[in-house]
Amino acid sequence: MEAEPRKTKPLFVICGMLTNDEIWCSQSVETLITSLVPNYPVAGAPAEKAEARHQFIVSCAAFAQEGLMLQATENGTWAEETASAYEVDRLHANKTGRGDLGGAWAGVVPLVIVAPLSAARGSAARRALIGGNTLVVAGRSEADVLVSLRKLGMLTTAGRLDSPSQVTDPCT
Repeated sequence: MEAEPRKTKPLFVICGMLTNDEIWCSQSVETLITSLVPNYPVAGAPAEKAEARHQFIVSCAAFAQEGLMLQATENGTWAEETASAYEVDRLHANKTGRGDLGGAWAGVVPLVIVAPLSAARGSAARRALIGGNTLVVAGRSEADVLVSLRKLGMLTTAGRLDSPSQVTDPCT
């Protein structure tokens, strides 16, 4: 009689700017989030954890927006001095706001928006307001945080190492 193979716990991995390009591994996504989010309330209530993740993503989104504006300026494709007041205002606006209400965002610099903490995933109202050259990020769950950090370019690798559809082994 052959012994059944031992099941191992999943292994999650992140790597990128936020980890100083070091590979961080854990058997828990929450442990990785705790390592990234300052003062993450490990023993806190779910709502408290969600708020901490959301605020972290808001600050990351603001940082990324500034970087996208700087990159476009350095590339010569955008200048704050010649952009419309509306465009400059939207790019500098609080990242927890809604998408461009005048239709799809057509600015040269992508508009970074953080989905509201209370918004339902894929809600029709949210889809109708956001379009064009936008990056929508969220912090409702630990997985949302990792996906959002990849979208923002702050992590180059994030996911489950033993799942072929998510990430490849960063050591190979």
